[in-house]
Amino acid sequence: MSSASPPPSTPAKDTNLPQLETYEHFSACVFPQNYVVSGSVMPRYALSVLCEKMDGVGLRNYLFAHFKDRIKVQAELPGALRCAPEPGKMVLEALQGFHGGSGFNDAELKKVRKCCLMLMKQLRIANAWLSSKTREKALEAAREWKERLVAIDSGNTLVALGFLHLVSAFGLVSEFILDELVDCSLGATIHEEFPELCRITGLADRVPDIVQKLINRGKHILAVKYVFEFNLVDKISPVAILKDCVEESKELSKRLTEEGKTLIETTAREIHALKSVIKTIEYHKLESEYPRAIVDQRIEEVRRHKSMIKKKLKMKRRACAQASTAKLLLHQQQHQPQQPQRKMQMQRQQQSEFKRPRTQTPNAVGHSAIQKNNVNEGDLTTHQYQYCCEEPLVHSSVCLFQEHLNPYMNSTAVQFGMVDLSGSEEGTRLVAQPYRVSYQKSIPF
Repeated sequence: MSSASPPPSTPAKDTNLPQLETYEHFSACVFPQNYVVSGSVMPRYALSVLCEKMDGVGLRNYLFAHFKDRIKVQAELPGALRCAPEPGKMVLEALQGFHGGSGFNDAELKKVRKCCLMLMKQLRIANAWLSSKTREKALEAAREWKERLVAIDSGNTLVALGFLHLVSAFGLVSEFILDELVDCSLGATIHEEFPELCRITGLADRVPDIVQKLINRGKHILAVKYVFEFNLVDKISPVAILKDCVEESKELSKRLTEEGKTLIETTAREIHALKSVIKTIEYHKLESEYPRAIVDQRIEEVRRHKSMIKKKLKMKRRACAQASTAKLLLHQQQHQPQQPQRKMQMQRQQQSEFKRPRTQTPNAVGHSAIQKNNVNEGDLTTHQYQYCCEEPLVHSSVCLFQEHLNPYMNSTAVQFGMVDLSGSEEGTRLVAQPYRVSYQKSIPF
């Protein structure tokens, strides 16, 4: 099918069509004799005009724009389709874009498909006349639809439902093998329209096969639904299906765990399946054959198992965290000395650098005299001493030589830090410096 222009994104008013608010306005309109369908509702003027013009795409777009009012529109469609010269051809035209490719996003495509399903359903209800040419085109579309359904859209329920509607609306059941219809209809089993379509298309006798295929796909609850829907309780035991569902939920939980799924996901899916079993037991009143207490007990086991696994995982994470912390501390101790010890080592090193050896002399009170070196200059021998002061450098009551009782007090002012002692008999000279006194004595050769 060729692609069609996308429907409007928001409902818009029909500018080219007159708006008729009440049914009295229809009295002035001329309609064909087969306009009114038994049990149908009088259609609105916009729908009848679109059908008279055979505008299938426009009709689909109108349904798209008035999708919120679809219940009323759907009731009016059978009468409106009778206005079309060839309604089957118009509906086939409206199916363009059902499989996408017309610029629709996912939400719009889903709405377009529902509009097409509405049209095919109402075409069947209207029981409109179909030409052989239209039927051939419908058969070609159905075959293409089936191939697409098997190859591409096997998991799309609307596509499967649309295929059944197409086959039933255009009378194409005889053109397909029942096994093909069974396989193509499995995706549509979740829809409420499926039982009706099964009866229309002749699949009611093949429901046991459909039930078995649903069980094989893990859809036990849906299988039980159709067992009761088609009165197959005597042939197929619903209790056996429900027990199989409980066992299958256990196996599914194990498989998901092996695949690496989280504990929350696996337990949630199993509990959801078990709760669905309980609801089915209550709805179909099967407690006498399968007490719900058995399923409740299984739910409690799953929850206890989940709680125990969570505790083990928590303890394991805590142990791993403690081990990593201890490993990190050990690594730091091996490669980096502790800061207090390092500071103490630096302080001791600094103190050792400032320490110097000391020697005490009886002639120096409060001082330490250390001989530094001997220097021979011609006929003179110079003895140099260094005085390291721990007390004030010069005291008024202590004198270095008897000849000068207090040379620091009696000497004349000289340059700062110096005392001139040139008046001594033996030519003795004393030089005073801050924190250091140098004594020099010249002795004749």
